Amino acid sequence: MRKNIYYAIFLFLLIVVSIFPNGAFSQDYTDILPHKSEKTSEEDEHAKSSVYLEILGQGLYLSANYDYRFKPNLTARIGIGTALLAFSFPATINYLTFPESSHHLEIGGGFIIARGGFDNDESIILPTANIGYRFQPKKGGLFFRIAWTPLLSFLIHEEEKDDILERLIWGGISIGYTFR
Repeated sequence: MRKNIYYAIFLFLLIVVSIFPNGAFSQDYTDILPHKSEKTSEEDEHAKSSVYLEILGQGLYLSANYDYRFKPNLTARIGIGTALLAFSFPATINYLTFPESSHHLEIGGGFIIARGGFDNDESIILPTANIGYRFQPKKGGLFFRIAWTPLLSFLIHEEEKDDILERLIWGGISIGYTFR
């Protein structure tokens, strides 16, 4: 009987030790060993938020935008713009090359919701893309970008009952500020 208890205890300890990863019961010396300070990781972190004005570009004529860098090489942008009697709401995802630098090639895509105009109050969705240069300092400060931003629009001609794909060769210049 006693032999069975020893076998049960031995099997229990063997299972517990094999389930936990190696070193689970070892001491943690990270508090006394020299290592990189937490300030280093904060200093290496990019300034993530940018606000800027864009002339022409994806906001159509003039737009105010917010851009958030959620990974070192990925950003998301939303904005509100105006074009004569219409309003636009651009939204894009951008990929940045050279994430450790302040100078980037920016490639992205998204859509623009445009509402209003001279003859109607309808909303349209325009697919868009962009490729251009972006200057965004790692620690924050002046933000600048210039990009080619083609727009695609499907126009429906009532008389012909045909859909026509219209491409608008378009570009924009942005200036603003980047902060943490």
